[in-house]
Amino acid sequence: MKNISTWSKKALWLVPGTVFLFAVGLFSWYLGAKIPYISYLLICIGIGMLIANTTGLPDIIEKGIYDTHKVWLETGIVVLGARILLSDLVRVGPILLGIVILFLLIGLTLTQYLAAKFGLDQKFGSVLASGVSVCGVSAVIATGGGIEAKKKHIAYAIAAVLVFDVTTVFLWPAIGAAFSIPADVFGPWAGITSPSTGTTVAIGFIHSDQAGQLTTMTKMARNVFIGVWALMFTLYYARRGMTEGIENKASYLWDKFPKFVLGFLMTMALANVGILSEAQIGYMKNAYSWLFMMAFVGLGYDIDFADMARTGFKPLLVVLIVFSTVSLLSIGILYTVF
Repeated sequence: MKNISTWSKKALWLVPGTVFLFAVGLFSWYLGAKIPYISYLLICIGIGMLIANTTGLPDIIEKGIYDTHKVWLETGIVVLGARILLSDLVRVGPILLGIVILFLLIGLTLTQYLAAKFGLDQKFGSVLASGVSVCGVSAVIATGGGIEAKKKHIAYAIAAVLVFDVTTVFLWPAIGAAFSIPADVFGPWAGITSPSTGTTVAIGFIHSDQAGQLTTMTKMARNVFIGVWALMFTLYYARRGMTEGIENKASYLWDKFPKFVLGFLMTMALANVGILSEAQIGYMKNAYSWLFMMAFVGLGYDIDFADMARTGFKPLLVVLIVFSTVSLLSIGILYTVF
């Protein structure tokens, strides 16, 4: 009984922040309907970012924002699985997975190489490499914790990732519209290049629903490697006596693996074998639209310009070179293949 009461109190603490996300999301949707050529999802991010970096909000509201917006995002991605056709996955999946792996390797190798050339700490280079190549902040935290990187290097890497999150979420849709990049190219391109899951999914859906689905599918393929690369970096440094060893590799890998990816695949499987009706799939489309609306307001609120300003010149330059290289090469290959 006591546990239920405690849980209820914790849940109530989340209500004000959740209401804020929903209200700002609705307002953004209203503005998006009035302003031509501007996606309401971009407005969600912009308003959240503006409030966070100006007036801020009381703690009671911020708690609900910080504790729930990732839940809305991951739940939305799981629900989105129902919109992915297995025939599309079979058609482009193996090719797309090969391209994802190729640019993971290019990004990781080039980042580590440039970090050494610029005189950055080796572990700092590894943390940056995971962040820019695999999965943004999640990969930075997973790798940084595993290799026992310095806290300031983890903070700098997160800030560097956020700089490019903000850049891509505004710049990529503009580039897509300016050059009329088709959804079947833009979606995978955003999924390969944008660092963090939230901004990546936002970029895809700002372009179009089709691009959003392809972006999410591509990003899920990248996210699968969070645990893999965190484990590989940890083993690398452990063998050199620079970190503690790992007793159970399988357990470590499972601990770092993003579980919502499994939910995404499971929902996709249920929809494609006919367990979910067309009407139910339609309801799920509406559901992930609402969930993303709330998640992207929280995503914007989570962007702190003060943290980004601490990054420094060299780490940003390393990420810029890698990001530019991967972006240019990947879009060329995607246009050739798709």
